[in-house]
Amino acid sequence: MREWARRGKRRLLAALGIDPEPVVVTLWSGPAELCARMQKEVEALLPEYRHVVVTEAGVAGRCGLRVAQGTPVELGLRVKRALRGKRIGMVAALFGAGTEGEALRQAAFLVAPTKVLAYNMRLERLHLRWWDWLTAYLFLAGVPLGRAQARPWWWPLPHRKTFAPDEVTVVEGRAGSAARPAVASPVPAPQA
Repeated sequence: MREWARRGKRRLLAALGIDPEPVVVTLWSGPAELCARMQKEVEALLPEYRHVVVTEAGVAGRCGLRVAQGTPVELGLRVKRALRGKRIGMVAALFGAGTEGEALRQAAFLVAPTKVLAYNMRLERLHLRWWDWLTAYLFLAGVPLGRAQARPWWWPLPHRKTFAPDEVTVVEGRAGSAARPAVASPVPAPQA
């Protein structure tokens, strides 16, 4: 973004009473050990931003904001109210953890519907986008990320297609040596 546009955006947000520096919200919506690893990764990915950790009441862990248990709408409104005047840059949440933290996961879509970074139980991450609803659905259903993003060659919408290359490049290696351990043994030629 050009400097003049950045300054204009900062002035507009300041005039609206919104802090121009975004806040990254991490929702502890699953097992504490996985959420702690997710939070550590999010902080490492975006070290220049302020981070707010949201947990439900009674959940142990480093916390910036503790919300009482309730429906997803109530939790979303409590988080929005607590962050009033702050611009939310991203909301990270752990999905696929069963019923534990379900209301907090659903509240993520109320807090920042277009800025949800979903983690699965393998700690793979995916930004949920409405135009790529199939990938989001498969990812949230528990399909591994690489498989959730792949589509058959005939799929009409833009995506990462699976394909076979037209040509093959053969790279010759160097000869074996007794000084170097063998990584793989040679395949014997078929007998006729």
